[in-house]
This record gives sequence, structure tokens and C-alpha cells, in this order.
Amino acid sequence: MTLWGVVGKPSIARPTNKAQHVFVNGRPVRDRTIMHAMAESFRGLIEPGKYATAVVMIDMNPALVDVNVHPQKAEVRFRDSSVVHSAVLHAIRRSLRDADLTPLLNMARPVFADESRAISPGYTDPQNIPWSPPTPEIRQEATRQFVEFFQRTLPSRPQNQFSYDAIKQTMDQAPLQPLPDSQPELVAAPTPAKQILQVHKSFLVTQDEHGVLIVDQHALHERVMFEFLLERMTRGNLESQRMLVPAVVESTSSRVALLPMVKDLLERMGIEAEPMGPTTVGVHAFATFLYSAGVDPGEFISELLERAEQDETFRNIKMASEEAMRDIVNMMACKAAVKAGDRLSQGELGELLDLRNAVDRSSNCPHGRPTTVRLTIKDLEKLFGRI
Repeated sequence: MTLWGVVGKPSIARPTNKAQHVFVNGRPVRDRTIMHAMAESFRGLIEPGKYATAVVMIDMNPALVDVNVHPQKAEVRFRDSSVVHSAVLHAIRRSLRDADLTPLLNMARPVFADESRAISPGYTDPQNIPWSPPTPEIRQEATRQFVEFFQRTLPSRPQNQFSYDAIKQTMDQAPLQPLPDSQPELVAAPTPAKQILQVHKSFLVTQDEHGVLIVDQHALHERVMFEFLLERMTRGNLESQRMLVPAVVESTSSRVALLPMVKDLLERMGIEAEPMGPTTVGVHAFATFLYSAGVDPGEFISELLERAEQDETFRNIKMASEEAMRDIVNMMACKAAVKAGDRLSQGELGELLDLRNAVDRSSNCPHGRPTTVRLTIKDLEKLFGRI
């Protein structure tokens, strides 16, 4: 299977999925497996209710895909949908990881083709069925066909907002590279010493080679905490700290009854909590990480039980689904992150910005909101009438 295409940056996500186009062996299709892989690859980079923009081209052995499952052949059925899902997920994640996703401060300008990032093609053959990858001539023809498809289906779209020739050129020049075997380790890379300004104890202002960076300290630290906790919980339970005196949490009888159902979850989080009465919970041990971050055990357990009552995800941690784990870690990261209004020393500011270069998806918090915006030198010159 050969996978190639382009994906739009998170800053141009749309309210519908109409800007997502999938082609299998040159045929435009709508496929839930691929759509889900797209959504998962952008999880934490775009806000809930928005959809990524993408063009995904898949060339594969026709014997591995059934196109006769829909009267208009608009749907397909893959022999191994999990392989297709994994290929799309990892290819898009890698492309996003390699791109600078920091949005520009001027968000109202038209969207041009250079706002897209090419998906580097990856190759995998799960069943060793003899089949030759498409030749450059076939690939060029497939590019031409989907460009013409856009021109036919989007005739009302202003031409200056979508450069077909630029996308075609991007795809033709995309290098063939294998998919990575593993994610890079989380290691902070120190940035050159520079002055960092904290504004209203909420935002950081610094510079890079492109212009001025404005950082939301809570959003960025939340992303840092999220990646740290996700890595730790993936490897095992968080470290726990016994409490000299149990923290007593007043709750409702229905929420206290949920404690046995979330016991595995609490253990993964390094928390020990037991009923002390029909409407009372005692917290005997708490995650060392959360405790050192100043998170109140009683408030945390109270909120977790409330979430467990409303959201089945929190009651099904045994499923070990990535979605369930991310939702739980997201809650912990939000609690542990520095808040708007917290004053940070120059050393802490520098360390936080160093971690921005070390963690994955640091351009957005786990909720999908941007952590950083950039004001380019060119925009500054325009503001001051220099150009």
C-alpha cells in the first residue's frame, strides 16, 4: 500500500468534514475507517466540533479492497481495515509532528496552498501479495485526476484560495520514506538564552527567527503535563504518596457507589480511595505528581466521581482504549498545569519554553486551543507602516 496526500494545518480546521477527500486507487470514496484515523491524528490539535482539511490518496492491491459495497461505489471495504487505519494515522501524525503548526496572529487572511503539509508516502504490505507500487507516470496521472475532481466539484471556490498546481507539485515531489517504527523520546532541548517577558502573569512574549511569539503559559504547560503523564501511565501506574490523615470527600450515594467501578482507574493514577459512609469517601493515598503540583485530593476525587457519573469513558478504563486514557490524562494535566495568574521566575519561564521544543504537539493544548501565536517580522513592518 502506498499512501500520499496533503493535510491542512490545525489553524484552518473547518466546522464540517466537507474539506476531507479520500481516494482509493483513484476513486473518490467516503470511508469511516479513514475518517476516524484522520480525527485521531488531529486529536488535541483542533477543538471539538471541528474537522481537519485533508486529501488522502491510497494506492493498493485491488485484491485487498472491495469497491462493490455501495450502488454509486462511494464506499469501500478493506480486507484489513486496521492496517489502513494505522497507516493513515501514523502518516498524518508524522507530517504534523514535522511541521511548524504555530498559527500566525493575523488569522483572517485567505488560505493558500502553502498552508498545507505533504504527507510523506509510506509503504507497507501486510499480506505479501505480489503487486507493484504505482510508477511515477501512474502517480502523476492520479494527481491530475484528483486535481480535476476538485475543479469540477468546487467551481464556486475562489481560485486564489486553493492552488491546484501547487498541490500537484507538492505531491509529485514528495519523497518516498518508510513509516517510523517509534516516537522520539521526550527530551528538553535548551534554547539559546533570551529575554522572556511575562505579561499579566498569563502570557509569555519572546522571539524566534520568524518574529514574535506569544505563549499562553497555562495552555503550553498543560500540553507538557499531558505528554508527560500519558507517557508515564502508558508504562505503568503513577507513583503514590500515603496521606497521614485521609482526605474526606462529601459526595452523593450514587457517586460513592461508582468507586468499585473506577478502582482500576484510581490505581493507574496512584490514588487509593475507599467509601467511609453512604455519602463519604476517604482518600488514603494520592499521586505524588499531583500532590507536588498543589492539586487538592478532595476536589480532584469529587470532580472525577462527577465525571465518572456523566461519562462512561471513566468507568471503562479496563478497555485501555487510547481515547479513554487521553481523556483521563487530560483532566490530570489541566489540574497540574500552572494557571493564568501564576508568577514565574525567569528560570521557570526558560524551562517552560525549552519544553515547548521537546514535547509533541506543543502548538496546541490537549483541548485543541493554540498554545502559541506568531507575529511575523513582515506583519510588524506592516503595522508600523514600513512596507
